[in-house]
Amino acid sequence: MTEYFGDGDECHFLYHFPLAESLIFEAVTGKKSVSAEYLQNLKKIPKNSSWLVFLRNHDDLSLATLTEEEWELFFKTIDPQKRFLFGEGIALRLKNLCAKSRKGSDRCLREITEKLFSIPAPIVLYYGDEIGMENLPFTGKERDVRAYARGNFDWIEAKRQSEDPRSLLSFIKELAAKRKH
Repeated sequence: MTEYFGDGDECHFLYHFPLAESLIFEAVTGKKSVSAEYLQNLKKIPKNSSWLVFLRNHDDLSLATLTEEEWELFFKTIDPQKRFLFGEGIALRLKNLCAKSRKGSDRCLREITEKLFSIPAPIVLYYGDEIGMENLPFTGKERDVRAYARGNFDWIEAKRQSEDPRSLLSFIKELAAKRKH
């Protein structure tokens, strides 16, 4: 992927999909992947370029860079019926991805978000992940399963969490404030 940066004269920001896939895999399954290798190589790009790090895309998470064994374990853990399979990826929000974690959803969400904020690169959070929004209820009626990850932002939950110092939103605000310094 680094070839897209050129010599710093091509693309200056690039989403690091393999890192996102590896971080999610590790958080959900508890198994090691190659995230440490990706993290070591973050700086091996032109000086005027940067990776954009994230945990999932706006309506799905590609899993194309996982090994076949990792991919199978991931789906066996998260979505054995493959109801949310989209291409080689999965159409689930971050809270839904963490729901089957051995650590539990809330702990998984906090730990993986903290890991994301520890990476020295610009961060992208997709709407709703900062308040732990979940997929819409699965009905099986949608032809495109990404529709279940595209619900409207929950402003009532956001207001509630903004008033709760122990909420996920407050936790993320603290992480963001620490990055500024």
